[in-house]
Amino acid sequence: MKAAVYDTTGGPEVFRYADIDEPQLRKGGVLIDVRFVGIQGGDLLHRARGVLATNPHVVGYQASGIVRAVGDGVTAFVPGQPVVATMGFGSHAEVVSVPAGSVWAVPDGVSLEQAAGVPIEALETAATLPVPAALLGAGEHYALEVSGDSMIEAGIFDGDFALIRKTDTARDGEIIVALVRDEEATLKYLRRENGMVRLDPANAAYEPQIYRPDEVRVQGKLAGLLRRYH
Repeated sequence: MKAAVYDTTGGPEVFRYADIDEPQLRKGGVLIDVRFVGIQGGDLLHRARGVLATNPHVVGYQASGIVRAVGDGVTAFVPGQPVVATMGFGSHAEVVSVPAGSVWAVPDGVSLEQAAGVPIEALETAATLPVPAALLGAGEHYALEVSGDSMIEAGIFDGDFALIRKTDTARDGEIIVALVRDEEATLKYLRRENGMVRLDPANAAYEPQIYRPDEVRVQGKLAGLLRRYH
């Protein structure tokens, strides 16, 4: 497949189009045929001085397209469905493979072209959730509904409600809500190494995500968990 890539950081001259292997569909993931891509300020910053996660490095953080296939355990999406997805890199390609938790259905009345350019932000809603006080402790809290299976080895499953104590600091090894590039909220283990921030999943099927410190903001720490049984 074709993709926009670069092998080293620098100016626009480092860009090139290349033929690379199509990504593989993974458990808990979605394979998407890309129709449109979003171009963001982060693309320019990364090209100038970012860390290359792969070589060649495939550009881009957001794309819209049509679901080609879904991996084991994915029930929220079906082949042929229009979607938009965010990712740590790799959106500027003909096909992308991303965790289901980073994919959103495109609403009726919104085109794929529009969806690729709409910022996907982590927003809190006004909904309330009754929670036993013993689960929380001191401080201000909110509930985050878990989407996907990236934390199943920590006992956190799709559809669970993670109870989060609001804070902007955390220690290595704690499970946090991280806001990545002011666009995507994710629940992961926090690690710091070699001047970078590493967000670790608790599922061997997923790779750690590595970012510069200025790309990640801590929005809270895991305080408890609620689960519904149907």
